[in-house]
Amino acid sequence: MRDMTMFLKVTPEGKFSSFGLSSVPVSLLTTSPPITSTNPLKTDLDRAIDSVARTYFRDPRARGLSIGLIKDGRPYMYHYGEIKKGSGKLPTSRTGYEIGSVTKTFTALLLAQAVMDRKVALSDDIRAYLPGDYPNLQFDNQPVTLQDLANHTARLPPMPPNIGNQPGYHPATPEANYDSSLFYGALHLVKLDTLPGYKFDYSNWGMALLGHILETIYHRPYGELLKQYITKPLGMRQTTYQQLDTDKNRMAFPYTENGREFSFQDEGFLGPAGAIHSDLADMMVYLQAQIAEQGPTIRLTHQPTRNDIGLGWGVRNTGSYRDIQHNGSTPGFTTHISAFPELGSGCVILTNSKANLGPLILGTQALLKRKK
Repeated sequence: MRDMTMFLKVTPEGKFSSFGLSSVPVSLLTTSPPITSTNPLKTDLDRAIDSVARTYFRDPRARGLSIGLIKDGRPYMYHYGEIKKGSGKLPTSRTGYEIGSVTKTFTALLLAQAVMDRKVALSDDIRAYLPGDYPNLQFDNQPVTLQDLANHTARLPPMPPNIGNQPGYHPATPEANYDSSLFYGALHLVKLDTLPGYKFDYSNWGMALLGHILETIYHRPYGELLKQYITKPLGMRQTTYQQLDTDKNRMAFPYTENGREFSFQDEGFLGPAGAIHSDLADMMVYLQAQIAEQGPTIRLTHQPTRNDIGLGWGVRNTGSYRDIQHNGSTPGFTTHISAFPELGSGCVILTNSKANLGPLILGTQALLKRKK
């Protein structure tokens, strides 16, 4: 999925003494290439967004870009580039993207819903909702709780160690065909190294586990919970769990670290950590709900727990406003969402490549924080 440089070191006697691989560094273009867009370039904001967007396209891996802002309560949407290399076809507000780990904010919102429904408490021992016995999921008699899964302090590794043991494993789609048997089998082997609830360690495994616990609590599949409690009430018509056949016709094509077209991802049993597909129109609705803190469930996810983490969100208080955000990444897509409730502003950035999104995020956020 990426171009690598291999190096070998040989002793004077002709024996190999070391071996290594490193990523081939990306050489940025000196100027932005010609890129089509929907930006009308009529206002200062239009022109400022165009500047940061075109700087992003100096990365030769950049392919398509959909960027949405809500500034001072008003929405703006812009599209750049191509949904497929050489097609000349711009993304639209209904072009689909894998949103990767932004999925975790939806999973955390379902947890908040379960709290509001009085089905669970954040302090609940997760073992009450697991099949079988897990005496290993505690340290010094302190168990892993639902909140620990939601704020990444459960001390679970980022991924189960037996990824790759499933039938039909392929490194291009490593989670595909990974099932519940492997998932819970690996969970039996976890050895916590310290008290849960304190030390941050980002875990796809932990968030996926939370999603499946919620399925157990509600006795319904994750996709149905997503639709009932989030996408249908908010009117997010094109936001789906996993990938449906109808999604493929509207999706942007994914491009990897080396700029080559890739395959869509199948997250298998790890889906609650990263398997949602959406588009800019729907994500703008989701963003507005976050900015307005629409309802008690969203407000609960924004409450800091430990390490500037809410339930599924990074939450930082600058003193005058809160910065609530999450990034997402799959092998062919990169995503960002950030909300500033006190400013009435926020942004969503969706791309179908692995070009560096950092400067674009910072540039866009700086525009949101400017006073009128």
